[in-house]
Amino acid sequence: MSSGPEMAGVGVFFQQEPTSGRVYVANIVENGSADRSGVIRVNDVIVKVDDEDVQGQPLSTLRNLILGKQGTYVVLAFRRMTGTELYYYDVELVRGTPEYFEALKKSQAVADEKDKLLVQVRQQEQDIRALRHQSQVPTLTKSPLSEGPGADIESIKRAISTKSEEIVRMEASLQRERSHSQASTGAAEQALVQLRGENKRLGDMVSSESMQYEDLKKRSQQAQTDWHETRLRMQAALQSEISSANSAHASTSSGVGLDAENARLRKELDALDQRDQHAQQGLRQAQQVVEEVTRNNEANMKMLQELVPSIDTMFSNGIHSLLL
Repeated sequence: MSSGPEMAGVGVFFQQEPTSGRVYVANIVENGSADRSGVIRVNDVIVKVDDEDVQGQPLSTLRNLILGKQGTYVVLAFRRMTGTELYYYDVELVRGTPEYFEALKKSQAVADEKDKLLVQVRQQEQDIRALRHQSQVPTLTKSPLSEGPGADIESIKRAISTKSEEIVRMEASLQRERSHSQASTGAAEQALVQLRGENKRLGDMVSSESMQYEDLKKRSQQAQTDWHETRLRMQAALQSEISSANSAHASTSSGVGLDAENARLRKELDALDQRDQHAQQGLRQAQQVVEEVTRNNEANMKMLQELVPSIDTMFSNGIHSLLL
């Protein structure tokens, strides 16, 4: 990934395993430096950058070591499992974006064409000097002045002028290509910033909903515990009153007061059962809310996971997850 107009990597997506910490090649950018080398493969594990051991190091450290000025060189060392054997190798790569290499290729083609034209121009200048020298030496077999070398000299001059104009046009075309490459890089970096912002926003939303879910879950559990304890206390109190009423009945001869007291206690017990049913209904509703928050949380996590491949796709077009 480019980190400014003059900074670039080598066209490799790296990913890190959270458990082992090993960093491996997840993807290779088409027409990038790594792709052009034809040596590096997906799943190769990086072990060194130049002489720096990067095994177990975070991606940020790897990024700082690999990124550099476009056109400079960096040596990466990898290990690869081939069957049952472990194979180590290193490769020297040129830092640069695919657009940089494409512009470099076009620039080289223009330079080669320019050199070719300069050679032709020098040859034509030699021919002109030779023709001028011949025009100054009169001979008996020389044609009249109107049919002499002057016409060839003018033709060569026109050819030189045409070639010079062609060189100017090619240099202007190369400059346009360079400007277009810089504009494309700027647009890609802006798109990457927007994707990172969206990724952070979704992450914050998932974190917020997770906190709400945990808070609601704790309140639901606390309400259930409080209601259970209240119910036990009320049942104990009713049982105590029933026992007291039975004792009073045993000490009196009339059972009218006891029947009335028992009827009252039964009403209170029925009322307690109704409150218990309402409380259970409220707990079920709270549980439904918790389940709904859980589903939303899972949906947001799925959305975040689906966003990661889209970031990788944008990176592969020249924008990871981490492109170096």
